[in-house]
Amino acid sequence: MKVVLSKNIPKLGGAGDMVDVAPGYARNFLISKGFAFEATSKNISDALAKFESAKKASSKSQLKKAKIKNLLEGISVSVVSKSNKKGHLFGSVGKEEISKSIFDSKKILVDIKDIEIEHNIKTTGRHEIGIRVGVDELVKFFVDVKNN
Repeated sequence: MKVVLSKNIPKLGGAGDMVDVAPGYARNFLISKGFAFEATSKNISDALAKFESAKKASSKSQLKKAKIKNLLEGISVSVVSKSNKKGHLFGSVGKEEISKSIFDSKKILVDIKDIEIEHNIKTTGRHEIGIRVGVDELVKFFVDVKNN
């Protein structure tokens, strides 16, 4: 089933892209959640007008994303947490702590939904983390977890 995405969907496409997906996925998830609409001629013409105005607004967003990319790429931020003698944390360091650490050190507000880690960090040391700044752009940086 052909649908037009109304929002950026990771690993599927960006807003305004026409993609071919399974009918059940389109009806039960994408269309029902408002992430996409069926690709009919009327819907496409209505969407084109809406996306043109959105593109003008997104140019400002692109500048902001480029600034975030330049400020965060390859940097290292520190998080302090309690751990045992072997370096295993008593809890874990998650996306919230990473976002707070970035804000404290660089004064950049990062949404936790954009932070990509495979699992919560449970050991001290240096860990590589990614932040999604675009549909297909991932900025890599490091989190140094230190013992309290």
